[in-house]
Amino acid sequence: MSLLPQVDQFLFSHVGYPYMRITRDDSSFERILYLIQFLRSRNERVRLLDVGCGGAISLYMVEREIPDLVSGFVGADFKASRLYARYKGFKTPHEFHDTNLDDDWNFGQFDVAWCSECLEHIVDDNGVFKKICRSVKPGGYIVVSMPSEAHRKNNAGNMPELMETSPTQDGGHVRVGYTPESLVDLARGTSAELVQVDAITRCDATYLRRRYHWSPALQPLRNTYYTLTRNESDFYALPAKPGDLKEFQSIAAVYRVA
Repeated sequence: MSLLPQVDQFLFSHVGYPYMRITRDDSSFERILYLIQFLRSRNERVRLLDVGCGGAISLYMVEREIPDLVSGFVGADFKASRLYARYKGFKTPHEFHDTNLDDDWNFGQFDVAWCSECLEHIVDDNGVFKKICRSVKPGGYIVVSMPSEAHRKNNAGNMPELMETSPTQDGGHVRVGYTPESLVDLARGTSAELVQVDAITRCDATYLRRRYHWSPALQPLRNTYYTLTRNESDFYALPAKPGDLKEFQSIAAVYRVA
């Protein structure tokens, strides 16, 4: 392991939450706090699947905020197995699977599946959603988040790059974002029913410029500023109203599986 990953792992292990908040994308924490809010509202012990888990910040936050509500965690993504070393000391039972989400994967059934800022990168989003749906027990829930199409269109005058998409599945966005209508379409042909639509992370053009245009070296400064100044009303609009979707960066949805 090179020096920088060693330092990152040391600070992750010994400094913890403050270090994570200033070095990772601040809006990713707001999305996971949305998931945690949902799990708290259910107040039932669940087995959780994270589809497209990335660095598995969801596992970090589950262990920090609601350890008694999650009996087990499975994360699936490209090279997810690298995360075993990072989370080896965590008490929440966990597994990581190296997964191409377009493949025919199956890790058993779960009470709740979480998929955040992932489906907009996948051409066959409905196909992946079907695999998520079959991974959830009847009566269980799927919680997703993705870019709000209304928000991107509303800010495209200042930042035209927000409307850029890739014609191929190469890691970039293959669609601008989602709307409440496309969230309904996402579940067509499955046993999942859309029961709730919300909005997450209020941000204007100034916030977006700082997020996308500042040097990565300044990310800790930006994250520290927003951690100190943002309040809960900046995180969520519950329930989402049409106007909210222009003001909030992500759209979130809860589906119930029959």
